[in-house]
Amino acid sequence: RWRILDMVHTCRVFDLAIALAYVCQNKPSRGAALEAACQVLFGYSSIIELSSVERKALPVCVAARLVQSVVSSAHAITVEPENREYLAVNAAPGWALLSQWTDIEKSQEGFTALQARAHPPPSAVTLGASGGSSLVGENELRKTA
Repeated sequence: RWRILDMVHTCRVFDLAIALAYVCQNKPSRGAALEAACQVLFGYSSIIELSSVERKALPVCVAARLVQSVVSSAHAITVEPENREYLAVNAAPGWALLSQWTDIEKSQEGFTALQARAHPPPSAVTLGASGGSSLVGENELRKTA
């Protein structure tokens, strides 16, 4: 039988943080960004449960990714000022979300909402017996309930 494995062995929370950083951009408000983050977390957690350490680290990892993105954009603009318009495409939304995200992270309500969505619902789909970093284990995906 074929098994699909991740290409690298790394912390899953970083991939999720990157996804959240981009999904939450260009939202009109802090609440809309939080709702988008909660929807992604709900879906993700229905397949793979985050550990308590990952749940605690997630908001900081999202902020770190946003900082990395805006700093990288600023650096690229200094290297290639003639491409400023193209290189700055994600800079303004990145800065806006970083401000919103900092508010979410600091507010107990926002942090609690993120943490609640990082727990899978009782009828969540989880990985089969092989678990680990496998995307599909020998037992395929199975329901837990």
